[in-house]
Amino acid sequence: MADLHEEDPGKPQIRLSQEGKPTPAGQLQQQVEELPQTYEELRAIYDGMFDGLMIWDRETWRIVRGNPSLCGMLGYSKSELLSLRIMDLHPKDEIPKILDIILARAEGRFQGVANVTLLRKDGSLSYVEVVSQPIACERRPCVATFFRDINKRRRAETALRESETRVRTICDSAMDAVVMADSEGKVLYWNPAAERMFGYAAEEMMGQEVHALLPAVRYREQARRAFSEFAVTGRARVAEKPLELTARRKDGSEFPIEISVSTFLLAEKWGAAAIIRDITERKKARDNLEHERLTLKRMLRASDHEFRLVAYDIHDGLAQQLAGAIMQFEAYRSLREKDPPRADALFDAGVAMLRRSHVEARRLISGLRPPILDEFGVVAAITHLVNDRQFENGPIIEFTKDVRFARLSPILENVIYRIVEEGLANAVKHSRSDRIRIRLFQAADRVHIEIRDWGIGFDRQEKREDQYGLDGIRERTRILNGRSTIVSEPGAGTTIFVELPLVQSEED
Repeated sequence: MADLHEEDPGKPQIRLSQEGKPTPAGQLQQQVEELPQTYEELRAIYDGMFDGLMIWDRETWRIVRGNPSLCGMLGYSKSELLSLRIMDLHPKDEIPKILDIILARAEGRFQGVANVTLLRKDGSLSYVEVVSQPIACERRPCVATFFRDINKRRRAETALRESETRVRTICDSAMDAVVMADSEGKVLYWNPAAERMFGYAAEEMMGQEVHALLPAVRYREQARRAFSEFAVTGRARVAEKPLELTARRKDGSEFPIEISVSTFLLAEKWGAAAIIRDITERKKARDNLEHERLTLKRMLRASDHEFRLVAYDIHDGLAQQLAGAIMQFEAYRSLREKDPPRADALFDAGVAMLRRSHVEARRLISGLRPPILDEFGVVAAITHLVNDRQFENGPIIEFTKDVRFARLSPILENVIYRIVEEGLANAVKHSRSDRIRIRLFQAADRVHIEIRDWGIGFDRQEKREDQYGLDGIRERTRILNGRSTIVSEPGAGTTIFVELPLVQSEED
């Protein structure tokens, strides 16, 4: 027999078996007693849940229940919500599709979570995830549908997509190569500039190990080791400051690059994004600038040397002769009364010294800028120069001209004259040739100069004592935006080609 235990006089007693467990009648009685508490717990969950919950009649499509979250989600009061059918909560053109999704989930034909659109009271749209479950409510077949608001998530996803689109647009239109790689060095992104720079299409590079292709061979192992360390620590030496390296194209050619790297975490693994710039032109310009700096330095030294020579010539020649003439005239003044014949001899000696001083002064002036150049032009000046350099037992110097201009700008005439003068001096002094040819001709709007000898030539890689002269020719040509080429080989003579833009005198 079961015993009755009175635990609380105010509560009905529960029948227990001999083992102390409730009998079936006792279990039912216990469940009935717990119903109010269970109801309150479910009500608290129902009212307090963040997701919207709706129960609707399967036959009439009427909404029979709706929790506060759903009311807030749609903007309806509870009484307004219960007056609607489920079709009233969705855009008309989407109702068949949405109802099919909800019913498929309720009937077990679809197990996943679906995204649908809700129509708010104010006519605006709200995006939700939906899950449905069949349920009996007041002994009628109903469906319980849960709605989760995903508007914030959609906005975040939209913002992320827009941000990705902006970044991709910027990267795709960038002039620099942009390359992204994962922690294993596999390429994740390869922009069009990288395609042009390296010769690899994006399809060829995706998933490939970047260090196996891009660095010059001598850098590959070093790059792999550095990237292996980076994959663990997230620290990269190239991320500290831009580096200049040598890269390799698909065709095997190498070129200088500047690379700047930033790091990022992707699925808790380190990745790297590199901006790569081809600095071939910049390096060439830098090398040219350094070459010009050295050339200018050499020219300044040569100019200083020339000024010193002029100073020595003035001191040892012109100044001495003028001093001697002064002494002769002073002696003449003191003797002209006492010893007229001797005074006349001193006077004549002083005049002779002045004449020699005049000749010396003209020689010095001609060395700085020949007067004939200003008076008669560059063709006459070169003709005079060639005639002046024709020495006995020296090389035969030929000068041919084919020009249509009468005069050129003073600067251009001076540059042409100095180039010919320097080239001729080098050939006479160093070539050991028995023949030198100078050609001056005009082609369209360009002036061409050619100075050729058939002498011993030289190796252009070796430094020569006439290096300053050749550098002077190159520099004078460059200043006027011209082009110069010096061709020489040991035993094959030397030819200097110069091409200058034609700038005629304003008087022409």
